[in-house]
Amino acid sequence: MPAFSRKKLKYEYVKHTADIEFFAYGKTLGELFRNASMAMFNTIADTRAIASLPSKTKIFRVAVSSHAPEDLLWKFLQRTFSIADSNYAFSYKVKAVSVKVGKERCSAKATVCSKSSSSGVSMLDVKGVSKYDLHLTGAKGAFKASVVLDV
Repeated sequence: MPAFSRKKLKYEYVKHTADIEFFAYGKTLGELFRNASMAMFNTIADTRAIASLPSKTKIFRVAVSSHAPEDLLWKFLQRTFSIADSNYAFSYKVKAVSVKVGKERCSAKATVCSKSSSSGVSMLDVKGVSKYDLHLTGAKGAFKASVVLDV
């Protein structure tokens, strides 16, 4: 995998013909999952605006497992998105991310903070996380993922 600059680059949006695509980076898989989640959340709404809303924070936990890290990332993002969407909430923070990769099973857990809002914080209507063009590469110290969001 080509090296990338770690000058606080957590994720970056790239051109896509019809949907939203981003690259997420991390020194660990946990950091990559967190950064990919934040890229997704910031596509949906301004996370800083959500964090400053006076409404009460809703905490939910995400736990997924899979046979491969790439599929695990998709399940993690899709599950995180689905929980917030079904609760009419906007997520703004991911904490306590834990990713474990074994020979036959991978798992990820996290705590996600979200808030309800009726005040136009939404920026884009995301339908879900696509499996199309989803890639996860890297090794300890430098991970990169490509993710496409259906809009």
